[in-house]
Amino acid sequence: MNDFIGESSLKYKSETILERRRRILRETRNLIAETGYRSFNVRDLCARAGIAQKTLYNAFGSKEKVVASAIQQYIIEFNEKTNFRFDQSTLDGVLEGTLKIQSENMRVRAYTHAIVSIFNSLETDNVIRVAIRDFCETGNRPFVEEIRRQNGLAPGVSASRLSHQLVTTAFATTADWCLGEIADEEFLDCACETLLVTIAASTRGRVNLQARRWLEDLREGRASWVALRQMAEVDKTPADAIVVTPKLKARRRRAVKDKAARAAAAPKRLAVG
Repeated sequence: MNDFIGESSLKYKSETILERRRRILRETRNLIAETGYRSFNVRDLCARAGIAQKTLYNAFGSKEKVVASAIQQYIIEFNEKTNFRFDQSTLDGVLEGTLKIQSENMRVRAYTHAIVSIFNSLETDNVIRVAIRDFCETGNRPFVEEIRRQNGLAPGVSASRLSHQLVTTAFATTADWCLGEIADEEFLDCACETLLVTIAASTRGRVNLQARRWLEDLREGRASWVALRQMAEVDKTPADAIVVTPKLKARRRRAVKDKAARAAAAPKRLAVG
């Protein structure tokens, strides 16, 4: 994973060379956002970065590796500049991370659209797709490993499988947003809902109960969910001023029906004497 950006950069002693490398990665991201991966080409990148193509290939080896490096570097820079309040090995920490990451994805809409297209395309070089997935799974690893350590994985679910599913479902939800199937004001909640559904279906014990409680809080728009959004600094709107959209109302109605269905399906206790 770090072969793309970490180990190579450590070989360089010159700040000039390091700055050139950062410029290449920055222009790579800009070009991807503007043209998409399909129209991305090394010639245009080198012209924008002010370097020769030979220099690019000496530094990165291939077009695929420079794209993978640019994506990874962006994630590293985001994590370095972002303050996380909660331990990332906890469910609260994963929810906070999801809120902050997807909020950033909304801010850089064109770039996010391009990356989602790259990840979901059957034509994408596997070097790039694997690099994106591996790096995203690294972010989930403390949480997934803690679940495994506590024997909290559901029967038949492995840590690697859960980590894989968390990334796949996150990209699927983000793709729906990119396509306009999820409105901006619904996106963060939908992303967290997808995360919680995946975790609830894949775990048992304490973390499973936590996931189900958070899922109910989110769907019913409880103060605890609003408070978490505010603590994650993605929503500074007072709780009593939040607009309840039709989709949020539908989620709340669905949650009430689900709760009623569970109650009806529960075994009835016989009255004693």
